[in-house]
Order: sequence, then C-alpha cells, then structure tokens
Amino acid sequence: MTEDQFTELCAACDRVLMTPDCSIERMAIDWLHVLNEHPSNLRKYSNLLAGLPTESAVAQKSAAMQLQQWVRERSFSHTAAVTASPVDLLFVSHLLHPSLIGAAEDFYFGHAPEALAAKGPSTCVMLRNHTTIATAGLDSRWPATMARRIVLPDTLGFRREFNLRRALAAEARRLRASSPVERHSLDKKVWDEAGRQAQSMASVSALRFFHQITEWITALQPKALVVTFEGHAWERLAFAAAHVVRPDTFCVGYHHPILFPRQHAALRPLGGPFDPDVILTAGTISEQRFRSAYSAQPITVATMGKHRRQPTDERQSAVRSGCLVIPDGILSEVVPLFDFALEAARQAPEISFVLRLHPVMSQQDLTRRHPRFNKLPKNVAFSSVSIEEEFKRARCALYRGSSSSINAVIAGLRPFYVHREGELSIDPLHSLQTWRKIVSSPTEFITLMKQDCDQPEPARTLEAAAAVKFCQDYFMPFDLNTLFDALSPALRRLRKRSSDLRPEEMRKAPR
Repeated sequence: MTEDQFTELCAACDRVLMTPDCSIERMAIDWLHVLNEHPSNLRKYSNLLAGLPTESAVAQKSAAMQLQQWVRERSFSHTAAVTASPVDLLFVSHLLHPSLIGAAEDFYFGHAPEALAAKGPSTCVMLRNHTTIATAGLDSRWPATMARRIVLPDTLGFRREFNLRRALAAEARRLRASSPVERHSLDKKVWDEAGRQAQSMASVSALRFFHQITEWITALQPKALVVTFEGHAWERLAFAAAHVVRPDTFCVGYHHPILFPRQHAALRPLGGPFDPDVILTAGTISEQRFRSAYSAQPITVATMGKHRRQPTDERQSAVRSGCLVIPDGILSEVVPLFDFALEAARQAPEISFVLRLHPVMSQQDLTRRHPRFNKLPKNVAFSSVSIEEEFKRARCALYRGSSSSINAVIAGLRPFYVHREGELSIDPLHSLQTWRKIVSSPTEFITLMKQDCDQPEPARTLEAAAAVKFCQDYFMPFDLNTLFDALSPALRRLRKRSSDLRPEEMRKAPR
C-alpha cells in the first residue's frame, strides 16, 4: 500500500463514521477505525485497494466463533452488575496473558488505581479478557488489598448474543442502502465492505463491550472513566456509554504505546460522545502530536508517563555483547524477525542473539506452530530473564514496530530497524537521524553490527546521547500527580457531594 492509498483509505472510512446519523452499531465496526500503517492492520484492507475479492463468509465465521465463546462462558453469571456497589473511578484495562491473573499491579496502569484509592476516591479496574480462559471466578484471584477487578466475559448469554448479530445485520443493510452510487469509487467499496464487516467478530466484540460497560456504569455510577486509548472502536464506545448513562461522567483516554509515522484512528476526533475529555500520553513526543490533532477540540492533553518505562542506569556496564531481538506481539511479525536473526546468527557465529517474546505470546505456542525454533544455533537462545536484565547484557537490538525499542535505546542499546521492501515504515524511532540503523538483510546487519563493536566506547556513548534524550521524552516516568490533576474535575464533584451530605448521610455514603 502506498502512502497516498493509505491517506485515501483513512479519509473514506472516516466519512462513513462521521455521518450525522452514525449509530452505535456503525461505530462498533472496528474495520472502519484505521489504526496505523502496521502490516498487521493493513492486511485487512489490501484486497479492497487491489480490487480483489475480500474475505469470504465474514458473518458465518464470526457466528461460529461467537457460539464457541458462549459455550466456554455459558456458566458465567450475567447479573453481577446489578448487585455492584458504586465506585468513584472506573479504569478499563486488559488481561493479556494467564500469568497476569492476580498480578500485583495492572499491566497498563500499574499501582495507579490503588494509589488513587489511598487518596480517598474508591476505584475499580475492569479487564477485557484476551486469554482463552473462562471468566468465571477470575475476579476473586486478586488480593483483597487491591482495587476490585471485574473481568468481562466473552458472551452476554445466548439470547442477547443473537440480538447483537441482529442489530449489526440491520446496520449492514443500512450501509448497503446508503452506499454511494459511483460503482467503482473507493467510497462505494468502503461502504459495501463496511456492511460486510459489520458482522465480523471484531464488530460483535465491540458492540458486546458497549452493552457490558453500559450496564456496569449504570450499576457503579462512576464519576470518571479511565480507558486505554489506541483508536479502537470499543474505546470510542466506552466514552459513548459513559456519556449516555451519565452525561457528566468525566472520560480520560490513556495513550500508552508508540505512535507510528502515519498513526490515524487515535489522532482523529470523532466529536459528540465518542471523544474523551482528557487524553494522557506516555511522553512529550506523543503529547505534541495529540495536541496538534485535537487543537480545535475542547480536549485537554497532558503527559502521564509510563510505569513500565526503562529507568536510566548511569552505572551501565561498558562490557556489552550480542543482540536482543524484540518483535511485536504478533505472530506475523515474530516469525520473520526471528528468521532474520537466525540467518544473521549463522553468518556470524561469534555474535550471540537473544530472542525475546512479547508478554502476550509464549515460547511453547511459537515452537508448536513453528517447530524450527526448537532447534537453535549455539549462539541463539530464548530470553530467560527480565527484559531489564537483557538490556544490561546486549549491545544492540533488532526491532520493527515494538515499543521496547524505545526502552532499549534508553538502556544504551543501538537499535537496528529491519525494513521490508515495498512496505510503509513502521519504525517508532523514525524521527531519529543518528544512532539508529536501518537494515534490509542479515548480511547488512552483520556488517553494521561489527562496525558498532569496533567503535570506541566514548565515541559510541556520545553518539547515543541525543537518541537517549529523545526516548526519555517519548516514554517518561509515570507521574500519578498528572492523573490526579486530570481527574480533578470529577474529584471536585466528589468533594462537593461529600460536603453537601449531613453527618448521618456521610456514614452511609458508598465508597
């Protein structure tokens, strides 16, 4: 896909979403929210632009998956929201991996829910379940000393799941009826494909989430909603649900990952109830881009930082060797990058390579699907320690779209971006003019890697300084005060509510 095609695609999808009669069901069509130029995102649009047949049997495949989810979750009680006690602040986060069940801190928000609760307001964390583990009983796996966890199931029950499909099928018919008449125009193709994608599993999941969070907001009555914010359909529906149930609910979107050169969905306002009141970012680099994108909107943008940000270690050892390979948490990115590293390892047996998987992936799953990774050269191994320890040992990093590349630079590693011919760059370090290297083949990488090994350490450290500063601004240390300040309008309403209560009412007030 060319840059012009990407721009035209984004504009065409946005026109479908920004019609005056845009419904909740239309907003739920995740396909219309073009996130960025990452190949894993563009794959679902490639046939459309090439004039080829799109994926067949979208509705049938999603229906089969929907039934499978219902079977797995059918014992789950769907009445929990009815008996819930009110809270002041509701966070929406993610359960990415079974190892995070009962974890001492949230993967995205860290200890923020507990730290805010220590300041007075009651907090609760809602988790979208991205594992294949049934939801029943998971809520109780976190310590009672932590903020309450609510793990959302993958079903609403058979009857309501059927109603989701019926509502999305009706939206599909409306889209086809409203499709522009120009038979061969891009707009016509996008409207028609949106009608098909209305019944995809991603659309069903987003609409299900809208109904789930609507019920929970009705029961919990939070004064503020804090949601991870990357541009997905379900995030926009979270803000809409909050504004529908309680128009004065204060909505915060937290953008924690990297921004690609052509990032789109998160950076375009949709207006009305679909935008947050505040956008918090991981660093000032992202903050600047969000400020520019939302400059015409009454939306506050501020930097909160990232709690998993690599700390700067001034005592880093100068004795470093080897290469750390850090792919995205997507199989289509993991396999080619690991194959690239294996070929480089065969060409240079004197250089050690460490393969580091994203937390959402397991080595067992990878080797089961791709048995060749069970037999590695002697100079290649899977990571067995924390990524912070790997940063201390490695001299360079092989990457593509991984946000770990930011932390790698902060830790003193030279980043090598692996470019593929004929694709748009997804390099999170694309603004760096020095320190970063771009390679297209294992042979080219080995040549540049050896040059780096021959560079005197003082000169190498001096060259890295500007890149380290850039990445420190990209991912800044987590600042709870920024979150507290962002929530201050909602917290002021809480204090006013408390001051308006008589003493006997205050004793009864839910916390």
